[in-house]
Amino acid sequence: MKLIQLLKGAVVLLLREKLGLEKARLRNLGARVIHAPVVRRVSGALGARAKGDWIAFTSASGAEAFRRQFQGSLPAGSKIASVGPTTARAVQEFFKRRSHFMPSAYTTEALGRELPVKRGESVFLVRSGNADQRLDKILHKRGAKVQRFNPYRLVYRPLSKKVVSMLKAGKITHVFFGSRSQVEAFFVERSQAPFLRKGARHLSFNAMAIGPETAKALRELGVKPIVAKVHTFDGLIELLMELQIQSKRQKLS
Repeated sequence: MKLIQLLKGAVVLLLREKLGLEKARLRNLGARVIHAPVVRRVSGALGARAKGDWIAFTSASGAEAFRRQFQGSLPAGSKIASVGPTTARAVQEFFKRRSHFMPSAYTTEALGRELPVKRGESVFLVRSGNADQRLDKILHKRGAKVQRFNPYRLVYRPLSKKVVSMLKAGKITHVFFGSRSQVEAFFVERSQAPFLRKGARHLSFNAMAIGPETAKALRELGVKPIVAKVHTFDGLIELLMELQIQSKRQKLS
């Protein structure tokens, strides 16, 4: 089997705003790629003082937005928490600092429960302006002093009529979900495509989740996700390759 034919027949919908090398890699492997970004980042709050016993990042986007507003520096005395390895790599890249803590499960709830913060210590949370307050409440309940900083917020973008038609016709085989916000934008905010909200159990595509937080968001909407072992877009591609190999073997057996 030639490698370039491995993903032949797969039609992959990519939802994130900016694409990297994953688009070219998918195409080189034979997949058809549809790019339909469903969220757009816009600058959020300014002027917050980045100070705390802990600075907690819950996404690579948050680390990038923080760098832009604070000129790439972090307070030397603050310990860094990252929700998962992708976020930790972004922190390393943008600030040349290693994260002191990552939770056992890469979710915000696990971060809140497991962060080794002492009662009375301060946590500077870097989050999207759209993010809920669950993490804040968990940390408050544990006695931490929480300061929320929203360096950006997400604006949901509608799907094109062409993409909606392809989804309705079952012509898209896999959708890569790279974050909870992408899940929410795709399903919850799709007023022009109510079938996505009403018929989650009957969707014809495979919902591919980049990690546990994204998978949890899908399950909350009644969608059964397939979760990448390595929580990156390359990990999603590797997962898709495994699924295609399994499918071909089943057809031959």
